[in-house]
Amino acid sequence: AAHTGDRLGICITQLDAKQMERGLVAEPKTVPTIDGAIAAIDKIRFFKGQVSSKSKFHVTIGHTTVMCKVMFFTRANADT
Repeated sequence: AAHTGDRLGICITQLDAKQMERGLVAEPKTVPTIDGAIAAIDKIRFFKGQVSSKSKFHVTIGHTTVMCKVMFFTRANADT
């Protein structure tokens, strides 16, 4: 038997596996979602492009990747 927090694999008949990569099974309204976030970030040295407000980037949290538009509150390398 599976308990809260356990990982498990399930087989669902007639489910096209190409339509789903990973998923969650949870009670309705128990998985929080957000439309925005404030985060501290660091530019990785391999990214050579410009990083500025209103730029769009892929953001990945866990196994989910979405497009986002960034808005910076301070300039890179700003004195604190």
